Amino acid sequence: SMENHGEHYRITTPDDISFNFDFSDITDLQFRPYMLEVAYEYLTLAIHARIGPINEALCALSLEILFKSFNSKVVKNEGHLNERYEFDQTKVKIAQGHCLVSLFEAIPQNIRRHLLERTSDLTLLKKFSNAFTTSRYYYEKSHSGSSTDDLQNLALYAIFKATLMYREKGCLDPFIQLDRPITHYKEVVAARWSIPT
Repeated sequence: SMENHGEHYRITTPDDISFNFDFSDITDLQFRPYMLEVAYEYLTLAIHARIGPINEALCALSLEILFKSFNSKVVKNEGHLNERYEFDQTKVKIAQGHCLVSLFEAIPQNIRRHLLERTSDLTLLKKFSNAFTTSRYYYEKSHSGSSTDDLQNLALYAIFKATLMYREKGCLDPFIQLDRPITHYKEVVAARWSIPT
């Protein structure tokens, strides 16, 4: 416990945080754990980059891979840690492959509603829908020059939710079982919470 201007706060740790999500309506989840792992690795790179256009481009790529994983099929090394996948482009309404909103809308509804269920999540997704395309060329005149960590937080939340979903549905892939995204998300949440006592 610490004191701040006469108020007492309890330090929140990741172990204090638990989640209770119900994924029982998802019966047809096809595991693509290597895609989820790669999405998380891009997010990790983004976090190590300072907040700015490089961070946004990597976070957008992370979300793109995650979203595509729900409409991809295994084409090589099935059942191995290094499975290879092919994205079914016919599931997306717009041919532009980097549009996050289009990729998200292509995810089956029963899965999509669990990934990003908050109104604020969907608002951010729309705001950053073309971030991969617009942020990677930040030296161009059309780039806004401003950045936040909003897309990074959105990507972490979506990967966290996907990892929980995979675990609950029985995925035994080592990346999923190691809990890295879940632990990471809990650390971020714990760091932001100060609970008055």
